[in-house]
Amino acid sequence: IKANVVAPYAASRMSKTVMSSEMLEALPAAPVAKFIAFLCHEKCPESGGIFELGGNWVSKVRLQRSRGVQFRDGFDLEDISAHFKEICDFGEGSEFPTEGMSGMGHAMAARQKPPQGKTEAKL
Repeated sequence: IKANVVAPYAASRMSKTVMSSEMLEALPAAPVAKFIAFLCHEKCPESGGIFELGGNWVSKVRLQRSRGVQFRDGFDLEDISAHFKEICDFGEGSEFPTEGMSGMGHAMAARQKPPQGKTEAKL
């Protein structure tokens, strides 16, 4: 099973409410449909990709993951609020994930050792 994400810019019933007639004319849905058909084809090598496309332009987008915050069991909304800036910080320790399940290691690390240091939430 392959799974990819497509973020299209294309003329559609939904986009008619937010795009000008010039934009709708410049961004027909047919090129988007062709790309989606390729992603569904058995010879397509990609899975887990994110693609942005419109008109005759297609690009792959990659993700960046912040270092994140590891909370102790029982954390609450106040803990999240107190550490939200750290959660969203793409400075030191950020990563560029290359596969969908790569974050699982971070999630499971908490079960193997207790949180410590700056990433510890006060409860």
